[in-house]
Amino acid sequence: MCNGLYFNNSFAAGLDAKVTAKAVEYKVTTRRDGLWLYLTALLHVLFHDLEGFSATVTFDDGTPQRLETLIVAVTIGQTYGGGFRITPHAVPDDGLFDVCTIDPLSLLGALVRLPFVVLGKHTRMRPVHMLRHRSIVIEADQPVPAQIDGEVLLEQRYEISLLPQAVTCVVPRRG
Repeated sequence: MCNGLYFNNSFAAGLDAKVTAKAVEYKVTTRRDGLWLYLTALLHVLFHDLEGFSATVTFDDGTPQRLETLIVAVTIGQTYGGGFRITPHAVPDDGLFDVCTIDPLSLLGALVRLPFVVLGKHTRMRPVHMLRHRSIVIEADQPVPAQIDGEVLLEQRYEISLLPQAVTCVVPRRG
């Protein structure tokens, strides 16, 4: 859940929400979809609105931490945004969110790292932090755009929590 709204795969605050909003616009105006749509929107945002945000973040009711960040991505699955492997080691049924935060970057730094994020090879890069938690509270100095499963929000505070075993799924047998 995020602020009382259910989602099934991803929450992201900062850059990704700006990209999501631009992708919604481009989907209508360019008729693109999938990874191509998301890449087009991402390049627009990188060149015109590459700006991080300040927030206090609390993981699992722990000690609040002050962050200067470009993005806070919280996922259950490995991909979002048309196929970006933002949390490539996520396991959907392990009872934990996989969290990726990325420190603010220059345009060149963002462009150099972009292909690695698409492929899920960014996890050990210096400005990237990979974490695993059950809950996250983000309190920003001003409203920050966010997205949950592609729906854009604009709030100053986000409370993200996991509802373990909330959905029953039928899957084929292995082997």
